[in-house]
Amino acid sequence: MTRTALRVVDPHKTYGSVTALDRLSFTVQPGEIVGLLGPNGAGKTTTISMVLGVLQPTTGYVYIGDIDLAKKREEVLARTNFAAVYAALPGNLTVNENLKFFGWLYGIRSPSRRVAELLKEFDLVRLSHTKCGLLSSGEQTRAALAKALLNRPQLLLLDEPTASLDPAAAQLIREKIMTLAQRDGYGILWTSHNMSEVVAMCDRVLFLSQGRALLEGDPRRLPSEHGATTLEDLFIRVARKPLAEHQTVGASLLGAVLLWDFCTRIMQGVSTVFLKDVWSRNLLNLFASPLTISEDITGLVITSIMTSFIGVIVMVILATTVFHLQLFSLGLPLAGFLLVLLVFGITLGIFGSAPVLRFGPASEWLMWPLPALLSPFAAVFYPLSTLPHWMQGIAYALPPSYVFEGMRFLVAGRSFPAAQLAQGALQRGGRGVAGHV
Repeated sequence: MTRTALRVVDPHKTYGSVTALDRLSFTVQPGEIVGLLGPNGAGKTTTISMVLGVLQPTTGYVYIGDIDLAKKREEVLARTNFAAVYAALPGNLTVNENLKFFGWLYGIRSPSRRVAELLKEFDLVRLSHTKCGLLSSGEQTRAALAKALLNRPQLLLLDEPTASLDPAAAQLIREKIMTLAQRDGYGILWTSHNMSEVVAMCDRVLFLSQGRALLEGDPRRLPSEHGATTLEDLFIRVARKPLAEHQTVGASLLGAVLLWDFCTRIMQGVSTVFLKDVWSRNLLNLFASPLTISEDITGLVITSIMTSFIGVIVMVILATTVFHLQLFSLGLPLAGFLLVLLVFGITLGIFGSAPVLRFGPASEWLMWPLPALLSPFAAVFYPLSTLPHWMQGIAYALPPSYVFEGMRFLVAGRSFPAAQLAQGALQRGGRGVAGHV
């Protein structure tokens, strides 16, 4: 075997604006079991997929032995294999048929002899003519491991191989894997959420968070080196950092939904009160009375504000008690946000009612989709920077976009440029808050 079973050099993997892996470098030596740890979404499965050649890194290199995976993929993958709970063998083939099929794929000489060896080693002889779809979880795991050893790989990748197994079956699998490393010198990359298992099995671990390696070391010494009692305590501490960031995103999203709902309720309140007069054929009575247009609109607005605030207050109470949203922690800017959305909602309601006056009640269907059509441009659910350029141009003309971008400033702990909110509200040119994100 070569000196290094696996060498990963600064891979960077992105999906649009999302970074899945961020310069994650590590090695796996022959006979070494390296644990890849981290919460869901940390980048473990992406790393394994990249090492298997299923995903290509945006930048960086993967070497198995001394061979660059990108340049000689077929040759490299002939020295590699893997097993994972999410990659079960075809259920309509028997254990024997599956192993022979993959033996041919990997170019195994005398595949029948190698299959017979593995059936015996993993106690699968009595199940050799059973379809894999009928096997228990433990039996499927043993069959997957037998498949993973067909080509006597230099590097073995195991993604949670003992997940969903009972303790006895899991212990049997762990003993088999330990033997592969110690006796046969396999380099093994292992992922697991069972920290006791990791301590017992792994020579070295890497803690991943958001595609980056935060910690690396011996799983038996790493906790004490970082002030934790156990590896599980350390895992929880590492997992909480991205969790806190996700909670910030969640608070921003929930707050945005509430504020946009307030604006929508204002718009619908103005429109609905007006439409009630249309539906009841009361407009002629109103227009024939001494009531002025400004007085009529003022009445619509006041009624809309009262009903909208009642609904929003109920939603804020629920969001505060159930989701612990602290909307009022935004402070004084919240009043500015509400004022801008109030004026915009009133304007939208009047604008939506205009076609009814011009074309009659049949055109009221043009009014109701307006909030849904505008929400992508108003930066309600995501930052303006994620929008295509042509959509950003429209967004900069909408006052709500400045509100929601400003709210993200505050939730993220950044200072909020109040002058830019005013600029956005008055629309005196420029890009306001959106231009600073």
